[in-house]
Amino acid sequence: DHADATAELLRSWKLPDDLVEPIRFHHQPALAARSGKARQERAELLYLASQLVNLDAVAAQPEALERVLALARDRFGLNQQG
Repeated sequence: DHADATAELLRSWKLPDDLVEPIRFHHQPALAARSGKARQERAELLYLASQLVNLDAVAAQPEALERVLALARDRFGLNQQG
């Protein structure tokens, strides 16, 4: 998928794993936990950003919207208005 392909491309450019691995796991940030807390946090931030970019599609799916709002609230301290 695009996350793995992008991660491997960045790795071939000799970027550090602290940048590469969060990109690899940005669709499933929990999988980045085995690589360390900082990498998981970066993956969560990338996940949130990717969801916000596609907010129209996310908003059309109540369960997806609730997950994004919960992550924004619980992890980043943002309320729904924010």
